[in-house]
Amino acid sequence: MELYHRDRDKLSFETRIRSVGAMDGKVFLTLHESWFYPEGGGQPADRGTINGREVLSVVRKDGEVFHELAEYAGLTINMPVSCVIDRDAREDHSTQHTAQHLLSAVLSDSFGVNTVGFHLGAKHTTIDTDRLLTEEELRVAEEKANRLIMENLKVTELMTDLGGLRDIALRKETSLTSGIRIVKIGNIDSSACGGTHADNLGKLLILRIAKSEKYKEGSRVWFYAGKRAYDYILESEDILKTLRRELMAGNDELPFRVVSLLQEKEELEKKNEELSDKLAEAVADSYSEDFVVTSSKFDPEVIRKIGEALAKRGKIAVLYREEDFRVYAFTGEKAHAGKLFTVAKEGYDFRGGGGKSMAQGYLKDETELHGFISRIYEALLRLEV
Repeated sequence: MELYHRDRDKLSFETRIRSVGAMDGKVFLTLHESWFYPEGGGQPADRGTINGREVLSVVRKDGEVFHELAEYAGLTINMPVSCVIDRDAREDHSTQHTAQHLLSAVLSDSFGVNTVGFHLGAKHTTIDTDRLLTEEELRVAEEKANRLIMENLKVTELMTDLGGLRDIALRKETSLTSGIRIVKIGNIDSSACGGTHADNLGKLLILRIAKSEKYKEGSRVWFYAGKRAYDYILESEDILKTLRRELMAGNDELPFRVVSLLQEKEELEKKNEELSDKLAEAVADSYSEDFVVTSSKFDPEVIRKIGEALAKRGKIAVLYREEDFRVYAFTGEKAHAGKLFTVAKEGYDFRGGGGKSMAQGYLKDETELHGFISRIYEALLRLEV
């Protein structure tokens, strides 16, 4: 049994350094004894300090636990050190990991859905399932999980071997044959696991499923528990307050206001499209020359429409924007737009290109814009494209 399993409340300890060195370009040391949890099983490593130096990571390799430090000046083999494990991080990881066991057990018991992946990140915790979950199934699972949290079921641990597993109904089979650590939640779940956990479900406070999306053949489910769930709820409430204030609507009215705004947005976009089409036609009609080379303050979408309208009229158009040094060429069937840029960009720091009838790009240096445009105009006059 690992030391961090023997006493989950031991968060400071004295020991001696076993070894100091570098591995893969990083500074690591090992200790004669360590209560730090090393990264593994989807759970991050403990955080903390060794003689006041921040522990950046903790990993297990070849049976040894390595503690990564930013630097180890002054630390030597067999030197006594004081170690402190970050209580908040340990409790957070234990809470999220216990919540994962709980949620996975509920999904398995209620819907026959298995958890095939687990990741506990700095901000988010996720599980992956072997089939796609519906919104209704997730709602029911969340409700059942929170009911069990309110019952404050005990979370217990025991060590066993392959023989002892005959009397334990594991939610998921284990490949271990000895030194098997079983984490039990009341009578609802038994799982082989080496992570850290809360000692009762009451410490989870609440479990909140934030979202889910299709992942491979199943679902990836984001959830929060404990302080993370509390912070998530506060953040969500702040967002609702802002929406209520800005939309001047209560919670029950918000969905209808959002739908109404989306419909208005769609209508405005349609009208804007129609107006930009008319604008493009009007601007195109205002030019009588065969070559149109001019600056424009219109946005790129309107420029595209103007250029296409000019090309339909049998004209060649080169439109450029002074504010971002972007250049657009529309040649229709009269010339090759991409080759036009190829001819003009020699000696200029120009990024872009295009095809036969349309090309676009930009200059890195604003002082080169007018020289570049002059070269394009000269090429058009010579029809070197």
